[in-house]
Amino acid sequence: MSSGDETYLESFVESLTTLPYQVRRNLELVQDLDRSYQSDLAKLQELYTAYLQQAEEKVLQLEVAPMETGKGVRVIRKEDAEKAPIIIPTTAELMAYTYDADAMRQIEALQADCLQKADEKVCVARQAYEWIDAVVERLDDDLQALSKILQAQGEFQQEEVAQPNDLAACQLGTEWILAKVLEFDTKTRTYKLVDEDVESHKVFHLPEDQVVILRGVDRLSKGDTVFAVYPDTTSFYQATVVQVPRKTAGQSSPFVIVSFMDDSDEFGVTHDKTVQLQHIMVPPK
Repeated sequence: MSSGDETYLESFVESLTTLPYQVRRNLELVQDLDRSYQSDLAKLQELYTAYLQQAEEKVLQLEVAPMETGKGVRVIRKEDAEKAPIIIPTTAELMAYTYDADAMRQIEALQADCLQKADEKVCVARQAYEWIDAVVERLDDDLQALSKILQAQGEFQQEEVAQPNDLAACQLGTEWILAKVLEFDTKTRTYKLVDEDVESHKVFHLPEDQVVILRGVDRLSKGDTVFAVYPDTTSFYQATVVQVPRKTAGQSSPFVIVSFMDDSDEFGVTHDKTVQLQHIMVPPK
């Protein structure tokens, strides 16, 4: 990488110098606002309770007037109208009777203060998020630009993403089997594959560290240890290369002659097997 390319990293690091302080300052401000909000909220609950208790006491102090049914009802009667007909107060009249203007002003003021502090918390938190999001976006842009430079200089190779129908070796417990890629989720880095066994066709969902995409093994030499698919199965077994890849007429994939481990017959003779190159992988670690 040339010195000019390093300006991406230097510029990015420089842009981060004040970010930790800014984010920490905002988080501390959110904490302070939350403590103040919780305190006001507790006071507001106390005012609510006191107002309701006061209203209840006022209602209980109302005169209980007898009714024809023999039951009593609380009524609001003016002092100079004791002989006036009994009128049962409406809900609006009871609310007006129990209304305390001073107490209501305190409640409304404290409600407004709580709402303001809640809004401030959201705004401060959103600002911190936008700062961090901007840094992440800047980093993505810089990495993309730097990747293009490195690729142009031959110092970086783009990751080859598996495509549907690509052959793969899948680790299931201690065994490896041959499967075909259905799809690859780049976000979760997981594969969806189907067993190549024509009678099984089981579908597997596996993380990428349990999947090896089969693209052929380069530079095989006689005596190399490999994992190969045993003929007429979809299972991989350890084998030794007997003859390097050779492409014959009419075949799309080269063949390799291998000797599988523990594959001797009843006479103790091990017969070499022919395996397609695309069904061979280096031994998994």
